This record gives sequence, structure tokens and C-alpha cells, in this order.
Amino acid sequence: MGFVDLHVHSNASDGTFSPSQVVELAKNAGLDAIALTDHDTTAGVDEALEAAHHLNIEVIPGIEVSSSFDGTEIHILGLFVDPDDPVLAAKGNCRFCNLCSKHAQSASLTACQQHCNTFFFVEHN
Repeated sequence: MGFVDLHVHSNASDGTFSPSQVVELAKNAGLDAIALTDHDTTAGVDEALEAAHHLNIEVIPGIEVSSSFDGTEIHILGLFVDPDDPVLAAKGNCRFCNLCSKHAQSASLTACQQHCNTFFFVEHN
């Protein structure tokens, strides 16, 4: 049985090390797999995947989506995402901006759509 860490950040968001350094550190720590889940971006995934190929460790492409619900900040982990997905790429460019959160909460999505060109709908029951 191997060891994994499914919530790892690089300097593509608020981490200290580059994606390739994160992979190397994980390998040196004895992990068999990690999920690179930077805040609101998949920008580091390609670099991490390339490093993993050379180090014989699995990298799961991921993201940690920042959001809010009823005025409370929440983070949602996405695993096995497509780092080239145009929705994630567009969101990463604006880093899930506060403008979008504000307009999504007020149900006035026109400004958000014009600013980001795309948005997510998450249903809550």
C-alpha cells in the first residue's frame, strides 16, 4: 500500500516551491502520488506532470476552487481535472475574482459573465 497527498500547493498559487520541486519533495518523502491542487488555477499542473514522468510518481491534476456560500468562504477540491479545460483556464485568469462572487450571490450575472466570459453554477439542496 502506498502513500498519497491529495491536497498540495505550489508557487502557482500560495505554495513555496515550484510544481516540479513539489513533485521532487513528495518523491523524496516516500509518496507514491500527489494531487496538485493550487488555489483557483491549474497553471502548475503541466510542469508537475512532466517532473512526475521522470521521477516515477503519479501526479493527479487538481484545483482548489475558492467560493462562498451564505457569506462563508469555502474551498472545493477538484481532482482528475483537465488542466486545459477552457472554463478552468478562464477562471484561473481572473482567479475567481470577488466581482464574480458578488454578482453570483446577488443573481446579477451579466457583469460577471462580461468580466470572466464564463462561470460555474453549483447547485445546493
